[in-house]
Amino acid sequence: MRSLAAFLPVLALASVALSPTVPTDVLGGLSGGDTLTTQRSVEAFAWQEFVALGWPAQKGKRGEADASKPLGDEGLKVWETWKTPEEIYLPGGAEPPRWESPLPRERLLSDNLQAVQSDGTLPATLTDRYGHIVRYEIRFNKVLFDYLRSHKLYDSRQQQRTESVAFPDGAMMVKASWRELEPGEAPYYLTRECLVFDMKNGKPGRKRKRTMGLVGLHIVQKTPSAPQWIWATFEHTGNVEGTDPSFTPALTPGTKTNQQTQTGIPNSIVRHTPLPARLRQLNHTQQQVLHTAGSVLQNYELVGAQWPVPGSGAGGRVEPAFVSNTTMESFVQESSCLGCHASARTLKQDKFVASDFVYSLRRAQPSVAEKPLIVAPTKPRTEWDKQNWKAIQRGHALSERTYELLPKVVGNKLHCSSCHLDAGRSLSSSPWIGMFAEGKYDTAQKFYDRINQCLQRSMNGKPIPTDGPEMAAFNAYLRWLDEQWGAQPLPVSGMPKVEKLVGDPERGRALFAQKCAACHSTNGEGRYESNTYFRPALWGPQSFNNLAGLGAKPEKMAGFLKHNMPFGSGGSLTLQESWDLTAFIVAQPRPIKTAP
Repeated sequence: MRSLAAFLPVLALASVALSPTVPTDVLGGLSGGDTLTTQRSVEAFAWQEFVALGWPAQKGKRGEADASKPLGDEGLKVWETWKTPEEIYLPGGAEPPRWESPLPRERLLSDNLQAVQSDGTLPATLTDRYGHIVRYEIRFNKVLFDYLRSHKLYDSRQQQRTESVAFPDGAMMVKASWRELEPGEAPYYLTRECLVFDMKNGKPGRKRKRTMGLVGLHIVQKTPSAPQWIWATFEHTGNVEGTDPSFTPALTPGTKTNQQTQTGIPNSIVRHTPLPARLRQLNHTQQQVLHTAGSVLQNYELVGAQWPVPGSGAGGRVEPAFVSNTTMESFVQESSCLGCHASARTLKQDKFVASDFVYSLRRAQPSVAEKPLIVAPTKPRTEWDKQNWKAIQRGHALSERTYELLPKVVGNKLHCSSCHLDAGRSLSSSPWIGMFAEGKYDTAQKFYDRINQCLQRSMNGKPIPTDGPEMAAFNAYLRWLDEQWGAQPLPVSGMPKVEKLVGDPERGRALFAQKCAACHSTNGEGRYESNTYFRPALWGPQSFNNLAGLGAKPEKMAGFLKHNMPFGSGGSLTLQESWDLTAFIVAQPRPIKTAP
């Protein structure tokens, strides 16, 4: 007799039954077959979620489907009755009303920025071919909301005392993207009358009511076989394909695709990776069933479903490596849902505490401002400051914009602050505090040599004159750092020390794709759109050369990664992951320089 797993590929191509019941897990779990078999099961599971959550909701009841109504009936869908962050994270950290509280009178779509961007100089807004900005909303189901409420995670003060977060099975989130519709489009979209802010000069202006059409929907669920959640994403079929796609206007010669633009200027979006034939067939089959049911959901398609490989750890391997929605990860489609959300953290300040893949916890009130160790130089405070202020500010600028300000010296596209984070003011990345402490450098020349070594190795460039204005500026800024630090015990210099392990470059390759590629690009070239530094190159011609400390001494790279990456979530990588990533990164091609 053939096992159930043997029939799953066939079942996955068959239509998913139309049911108002949200599935609790993938059929057979995530370890019942080979990768392709499991992928098909996950995709069928995703369609079951989409149908169940798209069922008309019971009037006056949040999160409950009205099974007496057909799927194509009008009215709010189940997911639209879930709680929003605005209903949870209240001023002063006040307790949110219980789940049964009435829905807000008005539906305000105030979020217009994408979470993942590739350009630090242009807004992360997505504009359709008609000049309308896409708006976003997030919603949580009762299981997730009740956990947040019972553990008081809506209060930032409680979060700072919390040592762990673990949502129960059945917790779900959705993220929706909406675009303003043109006349005649409404019959082909799930539509809602919503309030939106007009955008003027990149800032919210007057509030207006608009007919909005759903163009994207992420669905995320924690299940017994997926403690790292299952991540599925749907799009409207007219987003980037068809005769008149919403986000791919007619291309003119020289048009760049998938790049950020000024607010109001249409983006030209194309899908990086075509949907596999398997998934297109499943979508077609399911759309036919929805057409027969008279549901507007027939105009939507599953574009990706990502799942964690069992036994690979909290932030472990996923299949497929990348999943993106052209309306939510428009500019960085080589992104991993699980990989990015693995770095989600609570508001605890003194160490990394994972928020179980839920980023919104950082919206808790009262707001928590991260206080820098030393504030950047903005005004002189002492007589010495006044006398050296121009040099101090110049030294700070050189640290943060090194290759731009020293184009004849620097041979790549890095800044001093690419490694010495916060321009030498971060204690976890070789701080510059105490550089003039007694015994640090016997002579001024040794200090100058140290700076020039960085310029020649990390910057793959040339030394600067020891008696020139640039060296004087570095000198003044570093002395200013010591002045700000005062009489406190000096921090440990250099990169954080970590236990030495053997890294596996192949595991590192997979980790890089999952957790690093969204920022540094799949080929490690960094992000420099608009010809502006956004994220640094890790290898290739614009990165550090073979003599730089991070490459020549892998223990430095491992310590840096462990305590600082992903950026803003240092501590989320395990020690082994840090060494695996190090083994992969240092083995990549980079400029070669012979030591003098």
